[in-house]
Amino acid sequence: MAALQGADGAFILGEMGTATSNAGKIYFPAGTPDPKDVREGRVDLAASALRELEEETGLTGADYAVAPRWTVLKLGQRIACLRPIRCHLPAEAVVAQIHAALERQEERELSRMHVVRARADIDPARMPAFIVAFLEQALAR
Repeated sequence: MAALQGADGAFILGEMGTATSNAGKIYFPAGTPDPKDVREGRVDLAASALRELEEETGLTGADYAVAPRWTVLKLGQRIACLRPIRCHLPAEAVVAQIHAALERQEERELSRMHVVRARADIDPARMPAFIVAFLEQALAR
């Protein structure tokens, strides 16, 4: 998944819409790899993360820079692969851009975006444990 950040360093996460199985939960924009993400017999996780980011938020490669590294977290039976994506605009401007894109979507997965600048912005009741762990680690740096 794309660990989306604004140019100011704030993280940007989406709240799952009412039509999704995880309604109300807060995640980075992400999804399950599609068959078109398979190249030469392997799942291209990088391409899948960027495709999902664009589908869910309307952001394209012109809007951000992709970090050369991944963060892999293992919590219990779950393994999460997160790739830092840093937008060229500050978080609030990115949120406004995404909200405009959401208004144009007929089948939107995200209902709205959330900005995380500090530990106080983390919502453990609505964020999966791996998201909380990632954010706590990133904000501690």
